[in-house]
Amino acid sequence: GKDTDGGSGIYTMNSDGTNITRVNHNFIGNGEQSPKFSPNGNKILFEAQIGLNSHIYTMNTDGSNEIQLTNYTNGTTSVYTGDASWSPDGSKIVFITGKDTDGGSGVYIMNSDGTNVIRINHNARDEENPTWK
Repeated sequence: GKDTDGGSGIYTMNSDGTNITRVNHNFIGNGEQSPKFSPNGNKILFEAQIGLNSHIYTMNTDGSNEIQLTNYTNGTTSVYTGDASWSPDGSKIVFITGKDTDGGSGVYIMNSDGTNVIRINHNARDEENPTWK
């Protein structure tokens, strides 16, 4: 939120704190958050809120080629989709979403291009922060 364009931005910097560079300049919604480099360092995975809903995106590390991977909505209630993490080889993404109406957040996996979305748990509790190990 250091800039004044209405949202938070994603920045990179050297490990010593020098060369701070904003890599995205698109005002998607209420701000971007939780950026993660892909294992090969070519992409950034992040989430952004638009209105009531949060969605998952990727972009190149220079901010180009931004792609929205998820677009779950549920009428007048908010749907959080986020807590995304890359697989070790970068081919898949694990994330949570409350898009289903079973009373909890589900854990899902998808290809890194947003295709082949599969729910991998089926309980009615809220799940958080899945990650690959």
